[in-house]
Amino acid sequence: MENATKALLIAGGVLIGIIIMSLAVYLFSNMSNVSRQYYSEQDRREIAMFNNRFEKYANKDQMFTLFDMKTIFNLVDECKEKYGIKVELKVKNGNISDSNIDNEIETAISDSKVEANNNVTNSTRTYKYKFNSIEYDVNGYVKSLTFEKIK
Repeated sequence: MENATKALLIAGGVLIGIIIMSLAVYLFSNMSNVSRQYYSEQDRREIAMFNNRFEKYANKDQMFTLFDMKTIFNLVDECKEKYGIKVELKVKNGNISDSNIDNEIETAISDSKVEANNNVTNSTRTYKYKFNSIEYDVNGYVKSLTFEKIK
């Protein structure tokens, strides 16, 4: 009788140990799921914040000046340095790049000063740019913006 009691105590202890181990495994897997969801949500927020900086220029009804385009070029450079992500800017009907936009701006400013002195109201050199399309990479980040040069 004494051995049967000890056997039942041992079996009960083993059963309680198995239940505790099962509970620990369940909690561990549940916590890793919560952690994975948290990091997934953080990634989505980071992507949304990154894309939001460019998507505000994705308005087909808005016209952009050379100065706006320079702002977008600066934003591209900043994102490349800060995030290590290269966003490509394309311009249809024109060839504008970060290296020549400063020259275009300076020329437009000097032309407008000359025209202001000569009382000319419309600059023939002032171009407008219209948003055309936006592309995303496989991770969801903005990959490229396309604008169209309009006279």
